[in-house]
Amino acid sequence: MAHKPPKLVIETALTVTIVLVAFSSSNFRRSVVHNAELFMQFMIQDRKPALQSYLASIEAAILTNGSVPLTAKAMKDLGVTWGTRGGAGEKEVQNLSMFASAASPYDVHFERNHPAVK
Repeated sequence: MAHKPPKLVIETALTVTIVLVAFSSSNFRRSVVHNAELFMQFMIQDRKPALQSYLASIEAAILTNGSVPLTAKAMKDLGVTWGTRGGAGEKEVQNLSMFASAASPYDVHFERNHPAVK
């Protein structure tokens, strides 16, 4: 008969193997989660100034456009066109459409406020 290793040695080897595999898997999972967290933190740090700059440029554009008197007039015209469908402002919309051969009051206002775009 062939020599058999003792049962205690086999059980001990299996137990050590299972413990090492579990420990290794746990460390690997923790490492993956940690690396993903670091990546997200660096990405946020990298994108934050760009986003703040973009939002500042939008705010500057709004303030610039808001300070132009023609913007207020264009907003008033848009309000007349879309804010009053029937009712008190209907007469204003009809009067505006007399000045152009456009199909809608919006087209009238657009042509008046954006003459360069044809």
